[in-house]
Amino acid sequence: MDYQVTEKKNATIVQINGELDVANAMELSDYLTGLFKKFPKRVILNLEAVNYIASSGLAMLVAALKKSRETRVPFAICGLSPMARKAVEMTTLHEILPIYENVDESLNKLQETPAE
Repeated sequence: MDYQVTEKKNATIVQINGELDVANAMELSDYLTGLFKKFPKRVILNLEAVNYIASSGLAMLVAALKKSRETRVPFAICGLSPMARKAVEMTTLHEILPIYENVDESLNKLQETPAE
């Protein structure tokens, strides 16, 4: 797994590539924890290039959602491959995770953190 981070329309987009498993879920979780502490306007995880999600990867998604709520930074995932979508739906995480088809839909529907 590797990931690239870009900024677009007041959102931090993390594009994840490869497998999201026990070998790399902690690394990504640590990165996201640090990212949320910087209070970006929005965080979007793009999973379109993820071909496998292990239970540790699913746990990382839940941890990211929790950190999002703690910091009040809007968070979503998008671009689930059929394999990744199946894993998310089997665990009913689709009921709590904001999931969109692609980055553009995420940008349109995910509200920014209000300015203080």
